Amino acid sequence: MMQAVSAARRALVLDQPFFGVLSLKLELVEDKSNTKTLKTDGKRLWFNPEYVATLSKHELKGVIAHEVLHCGNGHTWRREHRDPKGWNEAADLAINPIVLDAGMVLPKGALDGTPYKGKSPEEIYAIRQKERQSQPQEQQQNSNSQGNGQGNPGSNSSGGQDDAQDNGCGEVVDSDESDTHELKADWSASVLQAAKQAQAMGNLPAGMARLLNEIKNPPQDWRAILRRFIQENATDDYSWKTPNARYLSLGLYMPSLRSESMPPMVVAVDTSGSVSDLMVSQFTNEINAIVDEVQPQAVHVIYCDAKIQGVDVFEKGEPITIVPKGFGGTDFRPVFKWIEEQDLTPSCLVYLTDMAGRFPAVEPDYPVLWGDTNGDYPAPWGETVRVRCQ
Repeated sequence: MMQAVSAARRALVLDQPFFGVLSLKLELVEDKSNTKTLKTDGKRLWFNPEYVATLSKHELKGVIAHEVLHCGNGHTWRREHRDPKGWNEAADLAINPIVLDAGMVLPKGALDGTPYKGKSPEEIYAIRQKERQSQPQEQQQNSNSQGNGQGNPGSNSSGGQDDAQDNGCGEVVDSDESDTHELKADWSASVLQAAKQAQAMGNLPAGMARLLNEIKNPPQDWRAILRRFIQENATDDYSWKTPNARYLSLGLYMPSLRSESMPPMVVAVDTSGSVSDLMVSQFTNEINAIVDEVQPQAVHVIYCDAKIQGVDVFEKGEPITIVPKGFGGTDFRPVFKWIEEQDLTPSCLVYLTDMAGRFPAVEPDYPVLWGDTNGDYPAPWGETVRVRCQ
C-alpha cells in the first residue's frame, strides 16, 4: 500500500499541484495498530494499509488532500482545551467543503461540512457544543461519552485509533509542543509558496483565501487592543490646582494627574450562539482587569441576539459577570437603539460578536470596538479586532 499512497501523491502533484506539493512534506508511515484511516501531526502521514485498500484512486487523493489541509490550517496545534474527537470532527467539517470544491472526492461517510462552510474549526466546535448543551441530559451524556478527554500531544488520545472517528476519513493529532513554533512557520511559508505556484498555473483551490489571508496578516493581540481602546476613552488630564508632591521637594511646581470619573461604558455580547463559553470567559476576565484600572461610573452589559435579551448594570468597583441569554438570530441595531432610548452617552461600546448581523445605518457619536470572533464580515464603521481563544 505504500506504493499506492506514493502514487496518489504523485498524481496530486500533476492534478492538484497545491495539495500535491504540500503532501510531499509529510513522511509516509504505514501503521495498522494505531491508525484507523489516515492521520497527521504536521510531520508524518500515517495510514492504515487495510483502509487504503478500500479506497479508489480518486478517494485516496481526496483523503491525502484532506490531511494536507489539516496541516496547512494548523489544526495540529490549534486544539488547545478542546476534546480531541470534537476538535477532529470540527476540523473535518471546516475542510471537507474545500476538498470537494477543488473537484476531488471523499470516501462515503465523510462528514458533510456544507452547513458550516466558511467557518473555522473553533467556530464549528463552539456551535456544536451549544447544540449538545441544548439536548436532553441523556443525549448530552451519550455525546460526551463518545468524545471527551483532553489528550496529550502526539498520543493516541489526541487522534489515534482509540479516538478515531467512525464517520471520518482522516484524523489530525497534536503536534509536539516543542516543535509548534518551527512547524507553524514552516507550514505558513510552504502554503504561501504552493499557493503562489498554483495561482500562476490558474489552479489555486477555491476556499483558500481565508487561510492565505491569515498567514499574510497574522492575528493581532486582541487583549492589548481592547485595553488600549478602553484606556484611550477614559478621562485623564493634568491639573495645576493640586501640585505634584513628587516634585515639590525639588522646588518644582508641577501639575498632578487628575483622573476624572470615567463615564459609563457599554459591553454588548452577541448571544446568537456563535460565541463560545470559553471566549466569553476570557473576554470577561480581560474586561474586568481593564475596568479595575479605569474605574468607569458603571458598566452596562447588554445581551442581544435578534433583540435585547437582558441588561445587567455593574456599578463602579463591582466585578463584572457575563452570562449570555438568548440564542436567536443576530441584529446589532437593538443595542444602539437601547442606548439611545436610555439617553445614555457612553464613553465607549465594546461589542463581542461573530459580525454576521445587521448594522445600524448611521455610526453613533461614541467610539465602538467590534470584537470579531469570526473574521469574515467587516464592520462598516468603528474599530475591529479579531478575537480568538488563547
